[in-house]
Amino acid sequence: MLRVRHEMHFRRESQHDTLEYALQREVAEGIGVAPGPGLMSVEVFMRGYYIHARTLNRLLQRAGQQFRESIEPPRSSGSSGTRVGSAFILYDDALAVDPSVAALAGAEQVFEAFTLAAEHEVGPDLRLRGILERSADLLRPSDADSPVLAAYFRRILRTHRVAETLHEMNDTDVLPRYIPEFGALVAFFQHNVYHYYTADEHTLIAIANAENLRDKQGILREVFRNLPRKDVLYAAVLLHDIAKPRGVADHEITGVSISAAILSRLGMHDAVDDVGFLVRWHLVMEQTAFRRNIHDPDTLKEFAARFGRPELLDYLYVLTYADLSALNSGVWTEWKAAMLQELYQGAAEVLRRNLTGAEIDTFHREKTDEAAESVVEALRGTISAERVRRHIAGVGNASYLALFTEEEIGEHILKGEEAEPVSALFARAAAHTEITVIARDAPFALSKFCAVLSANDADIFDANVFTRDDGLIIDRFRVTDSGTKQGLEQRRCEKIAGDLRLVMEGTLDIGKLFQEHDKKWKRRPKAPANPMVKHDVRFEENPHYTIIDVYAPDSVGFLYRVTETMSELGLDIYFAKIATRVDGIVDAFYTLDRKGNRITDPAVREAIRERILSTIRRLAGERLGRTT
Repeated sequence: MLRVRHEMHFRRESQHDTLEYALQREVAEGIGVAPGPGLMSVEVFMRGYYIHARTLNRLLQRAGQQFRESIEPPRSSGSSGTRVGSAFILYDDALAVDPSVAALAGAEQVFEAFTLAAEHEVGPDLRLRGILERSADLLRPSDADSPVLAAYFRRILRTHRVAETLHEMNDTDVLPRYIPEFGALVAFFQHNVYHYYTADEHTLIAIANAENLRDKQGILREVFRNLPRKDVLYAAVLLHDIAKPRGVADHEITGVSISAAILSRLGMHDAVDDVGFLVRWHLVMEQTAFRRNIHDPDTLKEFAARFGRPELLDYLYVLTYADLSALNSGVWTEWKAAMLQELYQGAAEVLRRNLTGAEIDTFHREKTDEAAESVVEALRGTISAERVRRHIAGVGNASYLALFTEEEIGEHILKGEEAEPVSALFARAAAHTEITVIARDAPFALSKFCAVLSANDADIFDANVFTRDDGLIIDRFRVTDSGTKQGLEQRRCEKIAGDLRLVMEGTLDIGKLFQEHDKKWKRRPKAPANPMVKHDVRFEENPHYTIIDVYAPDSVGFLYRVTETMSELGLDIYFAKIATRVDGIVDAFYTLDRKGNRITDPAVREAIRERILSTIRRLAGERLGRTT
């Protein structure tokens, strides 16, 4: 630890004692850490760092406990506990061990202590905790197959104190010794700013977040409360990343067989299939909600088809929340919560009704028709039913009715009938601003909108693109201030509205506007660029569109440059899903060519791929150059 601290001081030429993300790679390089199997040198270094830090932390805790024991008065003779188990005493606030016991007899008594504490919803007292910390060596490799220990572990998973108990078992080295595969997660670290925690800590926080839902409000709480078996959920959360140390790529696939072997040892044979399903698909719900059009019946059909029983969707919904909310404080947002809830509710209804294939299309069409008539009725006093129906039919996209309120749709109709070249509507949400741009279709319109927003320090994290059959554009962007990560101030909104008007009138050159912003951006302190962020362009089949997934480092004006490139390639974008993951972009674009056809020719796809990748590489090169 001293060696690391010295290197930090050398690198920063000052007494710099915070090992932040940007410094980790430099220190690893400076002290000569070599890469490991499937790991970058910085990941090998950080794992070693966390192991040493964990050792020091435990030593400090033990010293603190010894000090507290030396000054705390003994329990009064009047505080009579209840004798439980083989050698333990239960008090109102803690589980203690018989004063005559100096050490536990074996692994079974260790597990008995944790199980009793969990079932009575108390923690071990200071003396018992110290004994447990010295008891990890009692576990032998053969104990992994012990039916007695497995029975204790299953009891723990059925309590209301699962996360805290597993945390205590991990801190005392009991959990990694009992489940060696989990031991590989201890101090396992992925070097990106998306993951704040080591894999073991992330897993245990995820279990706590799931368990704490019983005290929350909302649909997640109700889904959690109605799960038929909480132990299946906790087992799935415990094992969802179990294969990461063997390779992060495809860990959800390789984790299935590993989790099956662990569950068999635990005697949870009846949970193997369900937990295996959840491990295999623990990423699919966030990928669908954040990267696909969840109002598209084809998306719903593909997603719902994975679930043999409705309760599997319930488990996956809670698991997805637990996983995402345990990554870092910026990952779980109001917007993501809404997207996941909407996907869950749509799929749950399909599964409850046991709909398949054409039945889902019919169900979706009926819901869309109902929503359209609801808009007609709501606007009947101000806009004629004929005009409203014509507008909705012209947009021809069920997502439109799902994303906008009746009042907003009415405003779109009225704005679309005006002679203005562009209109911008602003609405402030809890932590972001929604900007709806209404204009007549024009070359590079979307890229111009994106450029104006970027030039005004508005970071786009969601975009929905609609074009009415007469050429009216209705594009909705969700944005945050690039500095505060909150909604935009009123004067910023006014500046954006003015710039949009000038750009669409042709009196303000978008290239010049962006260059001025670029100069301003260069003078600001930047977050470190991560050269390991994925660069890729992939195509996915869809019955109506060609979906282009773009993976790239985040950079100023990314959407502007990429949508501009797509327009130059003759692509029309009908829907976009923007998913910025702290230091990386994962964007999906639903596209057709200028004739309204899907792009299916492999040669054309490859040309598109190379052109977009060229744009990504140029932007990444500019960003890396700015941060050196």
